[in-house]
Amino acid sequence: MTAEANKNVAFLISSRIAAGLSSGELPRKGGVYDIRRLVPADELREYVSMLRYNKEDGAAGNLAGNFTSGSDFGKDTRSVSGEAHLKFLTNKSVQIKLVLKITVNDAIDLCPGQPGDKAE
Repeated sequence: MTAEANKNVAFLISSRIAAGLSSGELPRKGGVYDIRRLVPADELREYVSMLRYNKEDGAAGNLAGNFTSGSDFGKDTRSVSGEAHLKFLTNKSVQIKLVLKITVNDAIDLCPGQPGDKAE
């Protein structure tokens, strides 16, 4: 899914990793890392809270949308896991490649009640 929300979260994660490398908070060593080792849990939770989809995002926006609701089956949830591949190109340049898994658990909130609009 290429939803804008996904792109924004990926940008925030890579920016946070770059800032940690720049400040010396993270070791300047190439390799493959679990993002949970590079991004503090509270910040990762904040980024996950931004995974809200618009109708322009296709199925994600029309069916999942926000996740402040839930259904009889439970609360809607989002999670992000994955890896960051770090490659130092020069002393001042690093390439960060993210391989993320964004999981969306969301009840279809259309019924009972409002059946949705034409797109839904």
